Amino acid sequence: MNSTDNEYRVLQSWVADQLHTDITHLHWQPLPGDASFRRYFRCNVNEQAYIVALAPPETEKNTEFVAVAELLAAGNIAAPKVFAVDLEYGYLLQSDLGHTLLADVLDDDSVDHWYRQAMAVLLDCQHLPEADVAKLGAYDRDALALELSYFRVWFVEALLGYNVSDDESAMLDEMFDWVLTNNLSQPTGFVHRDYHSRNIMVVESGLAVIDFQDALSGPVTYDLVSLLRDCYVQWPAAKVDAWVADFYRQLAAREPEKMANVTLAAFKTHVDLMGLQRHIKVLGVFARLAIRDNKPGYLDDLPLVIHYVRSVVSDYPQAAEFLAWFDRALLPLAKQQDWGAAL
Repeated sequence: MNSTDNEYRVLQSWVADQLHTDITHLHWQPLPGDASFRRYFRCNVNEQAYIVALAPPETEKNTEFVAVAELLAAGNIAAPKVFAVDLEYGYLLQSDLGHTLLADVLDDDSVDHWYRQAMAVLLDCQHLPEADVAKLGAYDRDALALELSYFRVWFVEALLGYNVSDDESAMLDEMFDWVLTNNLSQPTGFVHRDYHSRNIMVVESGLAVIDFQDALSGPVTYDLVSLLRDCYVQWPAAKVDAWVADFYRQLAAREPEKMANVTLAAFKTHVDLMGLQRHIKVLGVFARLAIRDNKPGYLDDLPLVIHYVRSVVSDYPQAAEFLAWFDRALLPLAKQQDWGAAL
C-alpha cells in the first residue's frame, strides 16, 4: 500500500467514525477535481449520499469554508451542509447536492430562467447581515491589486514571454489605479469571488452555491459580472445588459440605503470595470494554473477572457493606451499559441 492508499484508508476510517458505521459499509466514488488542490469523493452508506473533501490544510481555506457555510445557512441560502470537519487533516463531510451543475442545463432557451434564479441568490447574499459579512475580511485595494499583478507575472511574462518596459509598467500602474478606484467606489456586500455556472448546483429547491471558501466583503457587482460574463460561456451583450438593468432595479428596491447614490449608468460602469479587474486577473490565474499547477486545460478558455477584456476597454477612453498596447504587443503573441487560434 502506497502513501496515497494509506491516506484514503485513514480518510475512509474517519468518515465511518463520523457516520457511526463500519468502513466496509462505505461505497466510495472519486469525483472530478477543480482548480484547487482539493480532492472530492461521493460516499454512499445506507442509501444516503455524502460528499467528502480531502482539502490539504496547508493550501486550502477549510476554516473559512465552514464559517461561510454557516453564514449562508443562517441566511437560508442553499449550500452544502458541513456535518463534520477535521481541520488538522483537512477532512470535511458534507451534504450531497447531486450531480447537476448550472453549466450543464444552460442553453439559449433556458439561460434567462436560470440566470434570474442565480441573480435572486445574489440578492439574498446582499441581504446577509453586514456585521457578519464584515467578519469574513475585506476585498480591499491590496487584495484586488495583488490579483491584477498576476496578469503581468503569469500571463504577460511567463506565458507569452513578453518583457514589460518601464514605460509600459507605468502605463499598467495608471490603468490599474483607474480600475481599482472605481471598484472601491461602489457599495459593498457579500462577495463569493467565483460565482459562475460551474460553482452553482441545480437542486430540488432551485440553486445552491458551492466553492465559497474565498468569500469576503467587497464590491457589490463582483459576483454579478462573474456570472453574466462567465469565463467559460458567453451570452449576447443585449441579454447581459438587460440582466444588469434588472438586477440593479431589484437591488435598489431591496437595499435602498446601500444603493441610494448609485444610478443605473454608474452601476453599469461598476459592472464593466469590476469585470475588467476580474478578467485581467483571470488571464494571470489561468496561465498560472497551466504553468505552475500543470492544468493546461484552462488555456483553452483564455480567448473568451481576452474578448471580455478587449470588449470593455474599447468602450472607455481611459483605457485606450492599454488597448493599443495589448493589441500591438500581446495579441500577436497570443495568436501564436496553440490555444490562440480562436483569437
